[in-house]
Amino acid sequence: MRFFQKKKIKINIEVEVGRLPRTIDVALLCSPKEAERLAFSSPFIFFARHNLLEFKSPSDPLTKDEYKRIIARAYLYMAEVGLDDLSMITVCAVTSGKPVKVLNKIPDPSLRSELALSLPKG
Repeated sequence: MRFFQKKKIKINIEVEVGRLPRTIDVALLCSPKEAERLAFSSPFIFFARHNLLEFKSPSDPLTKDEYKRIIARAYLYMAEVGLDDLSMITVCAVTSGKPVKVLNKIPDPSLRSELALSLPKG
């Protein structure tokens, strides 16, 4: 730290980086057969073994910062269940409308495409 102090760089120690709630609305564990059955009977055509759902509403909208919090909670979930393989998890934000502004700000273009494809048409 002294190195940064000598350079007159502002230092914050033990910065709190989370806030409540640190919960996930719904966590679903699906067998391959259950995921396949859901793919034929619901909009959830992409479910994996672990599936996290966050429900958003007009009074609690999906924003770019909330998107980051959801992803952070997904990584916390992965640590809690000992999951290392990203192909074993899906994270869904179920919204009352299309969060186009948020989708356009997602930095990973492949993720943005997958999210856009999962949105209902209309």
